[in-house]
Amino acid sequence: MYSESAFEFPPIDADLYRLIVETAQEGIWTIDQQGLTTFVNSRMAAMLGYEREEMLGKHLFYFMDEEQQAIAANNMQRRRSGIREQHDFQFQHKNGEPVYALLETGPLYTAGGEYIGALAMVADITERKKAHQALVEQDARLKQAMHIAKLGLWEWDVATDRTTWAGDMFRIYGISPQAFTGRGEDYLDFTHPDDRALQRENIRLAFDKAAAASAKSAGEEGEETRVSIDPKEFRIVRPDDSECIVLGDAVAVVDHKGRPLRMIGTLLDITDRRLAERELRRHREDLERIVAERTNQLTRANAELESFSYSVSHDLRAPLRSIDGFSAIIVEECGDHLSAKAQDCIGRVRAAAQRMGRLIDEMLELSRVARIEPRMIAIDVSALAKEIVEEIASASDGRQVEVAIQDELAAHGDAQLLRRLPQNLLENAWKYTSKKEHPRIWVGSERYPWGEVFFVQDNGAGFDMAYAKQLFGLFQRLHAVDEFPGTGVGLANAKRIVEKHHGAIWAKGEVGVGATFYFTLGHTPPR
Repeated sequence: MYSESAFEFPPIDADLYRLIVETAQEGIWTIDQQGLTTFVNSRMAAMLGYEREEMLGKHLFYFMDEEQQAIAANNMQRRRSGIREQHDFQFQHKNGEPVYALLETGPLYTAGGEYIGALAMVADITERKKAHQALVEQDARLKQAMHIAKLGLWEWDVATDRTTWAGDMFRIYGISPQAFTGRGEDYLDFTHPDDRALQRENIRLAFDKAAAASAKSAGEEGEETRVSIDPKEFRIVRPDDSECIVLGDAVAVVDHKGRPLRMIGTLLDITDRRLAERELRRHREDLERIVAERTNQLTRANAELESFSYSVSHDLRAPLRSIDGFSAIIVEECGDHLSAKAQDCIGRVRAAAQRMGRLIDEMLELSRVARIEPRMIAIDVSALAKEIVEEIASASDGRQVEVAIQDELAAHGDAQLLRRLPQNLLENAWKYTSKKEHPRIWVGSERYPWGEVFFVQDNGAGFDMAYAKQLFGLFQRLHAVDEFPGTGVGLANAKRIVEKHHGAIWAKGEVGVGATFYFTLGHTPPR
């Protein structure tokens, strides 16, 4: 580019020389002995974002940061020693951004051999640097991703029997890069002895499959055929005798004659996953065993409960019938000889015995509901409600209640259980409207996007919403027995029936205004 002995302008026309300098694709920069800029061409000025006049007279250091200044100072000393060299350098653009450049530098001498400064030919490699940096960062991210994913990459050259590893391969195999021999046989040497024969067969089948595909395509010379292999799971035995379970995925490559060339693949470490699955399977087996034991215990407990229920029904009913019966005889035969107080006491005894009998009946009913396995069929709820209302009305000594039942109410459920559910709710409504001058009861449903909600509404005594959560508890009552008789079991029974049908039940009320009981079947409302 310039003379080894001295730099002299060639004897050419000045205008031609200026044209050559100004149209050069590289930047041209000269400095004097102190490092001050004596010349830059347009390309050099544009490279750093300046006008040529802005750069002239400025020190070389003006166009670089402190770190680069130290490097430049050392290079200037080297130029004085007559050293010419090519190297990368970093300048600073006028806007503050870095400009990466490839410099070819050398000293400037007069014809007499006097050192007068230095000349640099500068090529802008910023984009190349950025692209390289992007590749470096991408490679780092890829390595990090493969490490996080526990994924290794490998390639086996069949002709040389050499393999290359990348990603998480060294961690998977438990060896250092220095201990890696690169032999293709290492793949099988590290494979668990019980899995080696299968792996050899898989490799052979893969290349046979690729050769068959190559023959079918009738490729020309130089063409390759690639065939993917189904992922295979196998074990690796590391030098420390620990095992690693991997999932291998590969591509077999053959030439146009079907001859094996190479195999490229990945290994995914699934050891933790398989160990977790084994542990989960063990826990599931333990859980199934515990559930079976608990089921047997529950079956025995239910059998004992059923036996106890029968005993309660049989053993308690007889004494209660005796108490009620003998009390009735006393009243019938000796009533005229008893004082009013004695007759009142006997009446209380009979009422308590009868109430106890009803309580036993309802407790047994509650127990039976818990044991019934629902048999789902289509139920005409409207017809069922009308039938129940007729039965209640016939047993109420001619009491008149206005009842409105919506037509075409239908549900899917157990016929036996779904008869008891509206019966409990309608009997409740009938009872709590008994003190109203114009008692009314409504049975219907409301449809929502998420499902249907049935309701039984009355204009009876109602209740305070502060106690709404107590309504469905066993033996929970919001009214005194002498005001509205009952056992406190009916609504608890209704709740169990609804839950048997995977539904929900709730109520709204206002004291003196009435109450509405809502329930769903087969679904629960969104919260």
